[in-house]
Amino acid sequence: MSKYNPEDIDIKYLVPNEDLIKLKNIAPEYRQVLTDTYKLLTMVLDRPDLYEDPVEYVEALEYTLQILWAFPPDRNYHSYWNKLKGCTCSDLDNRDMMGTPYRQINSDCPFHNREDI
Repeated sequence: MSKYNPEDIDIKYLVPNEDLIKLKNIAPEYRQVLTDTYKLLTMVLDRPDLYEDPVEYVEALEYTLQILWAFPPDRNYHSYWNKLKGCTCSDLDNRDMMGTPYRQINSDCPFHNREDI
């Protein structure tokens, strides 16, 4: 049996948009915070089973990213909430509803088909 080595895993992390960094004139100290936040978001999206409430965690990270990018915090513009591995909510339909308070939730989604969301 081989030993688990975390360095053997090659995860493709989400990364900050360099053009937006330049456009918004993001301070250098915030660049690393953005990068770290995107890495954490990637880990939650890829392994939601490791988190007690991955839906809430992703929501909090999306608000954090909006603040770091100097955008007003607004749930209606969150775009990662349905990217959790195993989520069955439609990406296309939800992109069409971006900017509205509506979200298309599949009845068989293991994450979003809950009364408390």
